[in-house]
Amino acid sequence: MNLIQAVQELRRKLGDSQQAFANRLGISIRAVANYEKDRQPHGKSLASLARVAAAAGETALANQFRKALAEDIGPVLSPAVDFKSEEERDWTVALLAAFRNPQYSARLRRVQEILEPVRQRCQQKLDDAQEFQAAIIGQMRERLDSGETPQAIIDDLKRRFGAPRDKPSQFDMYMVQIMAQRAGVEK
Repeated sequence: MNLIQAVQELRRKLGDSQQAFANRLGISIRAVANYEKDRQPHGKSLASLARVAAAAGETALANQFRKALAEDIGPVLSPAVDFKSEEERDWTVALLAAFRNPQYSARLRRVQEILEPVRQRCQQKLDDAQEFQAAIIGQMRERLDSGETPQAIIDDLKRRFGAPRDKPSQFDMYMVQIMAQRAGVEK
C-alpha cells in the first residue's frame, strides 16, 4: 500500500469526512484532498498521520507513516531513546527536523529561546555525571593499582552509594572489570 492509499485507508477506518479528518490532523481540507489524490504527505503531516493512526489502534498504518517520516527527514533518532509516549516521539522527530531544515530557521530561533534554560540544565547534569563518572574511574584505577580486587571494589561501590541516582552504573562496574583485566588482576 502506498502513502496515498494509506491516507485514504486511515480516513475510511476512522469514518471521517475529509473535513473531519483535516480537523483531526490540524491541516487544511485541501491538503487531505491532495494527499488522497496525488500528493505525498511530508514532515509534520506524516507525524500527525502516525499519531492519529496509533491512537486509533491502526498499528500497521502508524508504522507506515513513521517509516515515511523517517525517510522524509532522514535518520534522526538513536534506537536507544526510550520514549514515554507516541506524542513525545512525534515532537522529538519534529524538533529534530526543524533543526535540520533551513526553511524553519526563523521560527526555530523562538523555540531555541524558550528551550535554552532547559538545554543549559541538561548540559549541566550531563557535565556533572561525566565528572562523577571520571572520578569513580580514577578511584577504581588507584584501587586496582594498590592491589585491591575488582570484586572488592564493586562491592564497596555498591555499599557507598545508597541513593539510586548515585549508584555506580553498569558502565562503572564494567570499567572496573576491564581495568582489572588490563592490569592482570584476578577477581
